[in-house]
Amino acid sequence: MSASPSEIVVLGAGVAGLTTAFEARQQFPAAHITVVAKYLPGFTSPTEYVSPWAGANWHSFEKERNQFAEYDAVSFAKFIQIAAKTPESGVKSLPMRVVYDHEEARQKPLWYGDVVGGIKEAPKHVLPAGAVMALDMDSFMINTVAYLQWLQTQLLKANVKFIRRTCNHIQTLMQDFPNAKVFFNCTGLGARHLGGVEDEAVYPTKGQTILIAEPKKPLERMYISSSAAWPAGEFAHVFPRPLGGGVIIGGVRRDNDWTAEPDMELAERIKQRCCALAPELGKPEELQILSHNVGLRRKYTPTICTIIRRIAGNRIFCRMLTRKPRPSEQERRRPSRVGEAQWEFPHPQLRRIRRWISVFMGHGRTCCRLGEEPVDS
Repeated sequence: MSASPSEIVVLGAGVAGLTTAFEARQQFPAAHITVVAKYLPGFTSPTEYVSPWAGANWHSFEKERNQFAEYDAVSFAKFIQIAAKTPESGVKSLPMRVVYDHEEARQKPLWYGDVVGGIKEAPKHVLPAGAVMALDMDSFMINTVAYLQWLQTQLLKANVKFIRRTCNHIQTLMQDFPNAKVFFNCTGLGARHLGGVEDEAVYPTKGQTILIAEPKKPLERMYISSSAAWPAGEFAHVFPRPLGGGVIIGGVRRDNDWTAEPDMELAERIKQRCCALAPELGKPEELQILSHNVGLRRKYTPTICTIIRRIAGNRIFCRMLTRKPRPSEQERRRPSRVGEAQWEFPHPQLRRIRRWISVFMGHGRTCCRLGEEPVDS
């Protein structure tokens, strides 16, 4: 395969799919790129298209400056640049306050202080009941509804083609695009059921948020908090969306929960916690609720790598994951149901494809590099 594939197909039009297509266009300006998806920006589905309900902001989950923290740093810099140059993208720089019920962050400083331009401890009088400390820092907020539409607009201007179509089997996609050399599977939770490359290790993490009207006095920052006293997987966040997108409050992470209906008891806890966290919202009973939202986010056994499969001759099938333990030599090359072999790390034919792909997914981020070096965990 040449350094510049003549045709690239991206399956899925969430944040991951559109960002993959965007980065592919930057790297291969002459390639024919097509995004194939059941749902495009402007549509929603709690089980199949959850990007529009993402928070979304930047807050690293890494405890130290390791390889994955470096991915976070790259993502922060890229999105701050987008916020500064294209406010119509729905990305906006905004301060963030993280509230703790313990002193660990004081005893062990967060690794990303220099990335965000410094971290300061908030004064005690602003802490909600039960909080021990809070940290203030700069971050950014993304109105994912606006951001998806902005990404699609940039791609259309760059002559990327969009096709709204369902795809239940990888062979169908190959037949529809016989000249394509590279396929990117960005279907999120759909990767569990995509025929020919099904992956039962993919499972849902249910998220639940509430979209509320903006208060008369606009919020000046984002808030995040968690407490050991709350049920497992529950936390609180208050995210004012740019461009008139209202305020998203949440939240929860429930692994292997396939239900698409909101838990109304949880919704009441979310309102109580978020109003205590951000008093400027007012009283819980006075919130103007615009919608209750549920999204089944894709989760995978903790990893970060790219699965590469040669599915027919020199045609390459790629799927982005978020952290995976480094396999043994035997595991790196095992039979594939679709073609000759499967590589957990990039095939030699992709050694000239070198780029960074930074993607925000719901509560976090996925950042994958395609290159000749394997990804260590």
